[in-house]
Amino acid sequence: MRVSFSEAGSRDSPVILCIPPSFCSRYVAGPNFELRARKFGVRVITVDRPGMGGTERCSTEERLEVSAKHVTSVLEYLGVHKAAIVTHSSGAIFTLDLLANYPAVVGPSPRVYLMSSWIPTSMSSQFGLQLIPSPLVGNQHKFLPTFVSIAKGVGPAFAFSSGFINHSRKEKEKKENDDWVIPERFRKEGEKYEPKAPYHVKLSNSSEIGKCIDKSWYRKTVAAIARGYVARGDKVMIEQWWAEKDGLVPKKGRDWFDELMSTAGDAIEYHSAELEGLGHDDPTAKIEVVGAIFEDVREHA
Repeated sequence: MRVSFSEAGSRDSPVILCIPPSFCSRYVAGPNFELRARKFGVRVITVDRPGMGGTERCSTEERLEVSAKHVTSVLEYLGVHKAAIVTHSSGAIFTLDLLANYPAVVGPSPRVYLMSSWIPTSMSSQFGLQLIPSPLVGNQHKFLPTFVSIAKGVGPAFAFSSGFINHSRKEKEKKENDDWVIPERFRKEGEKYEPKAPYHVKLSNSSEIGKCIDKSWYRKTVAAIARGYVARGDKVMIEQWWAEKDGLVPKKGRDWFDELMSTAGDAIEYHSAELEGLGHDDPTAKIEVVGAIFEDVREHA
């Protein structure tokens, strides 16, 4: 299968694997970090998941395994043997799966940075997304183009990610943040690979639906991560950055995830912090957050 990826920063610098959230290709995640990677002396590699960028699609049932294999093949191709991980929102699902099933790809004692991790609606009690069937949320990489247009018409009745609804505020933040750069060449190139929204999708009889948004999946996966690192006599550092005003992942869901991770055992060194006044998408745009992460990666390289 074809897979696309991007690089930012010097090839001699410590490596950060950027795992994008749903409906986000390297043309968004990569350029966002480009100047910052150079400024803080790190190398950011962003791999497009199935159906995004130039990477071929796969079935929903295969997407976790295929994504992990794509990451493995790209890092092997680039000769990378150790990498930290940075991700946002639903990228946490792919990150946890990678740590549970393909930990060797990022080397020993990895450092992992999660921002606004996606939490199952059954645990977070997110009102807006509970109005939408869980299967659709779990398959947002297929349906989101259609939902975005609907959400624009409905307005704030559905508390989607702030990046979908409050465009004027996001534009203002972009202008105020000198380090936020998405060059025109990336935007134009990325348009060629935007996935097309399907006219209809048959959901009723699919066993694949909702596979990754169940709380039991999180528990089993976190337990598998802990067992794996214990067996290897190693540990993983996971740092979570929550947004106080996150309408997509309310505090109930954040607290549930914190408790799950903090009781996983000594093999997982878990830390979390709440960023005052920020929304779901805001941490990735803040130099104070991304800069702190990049500096930490460089210091522990």
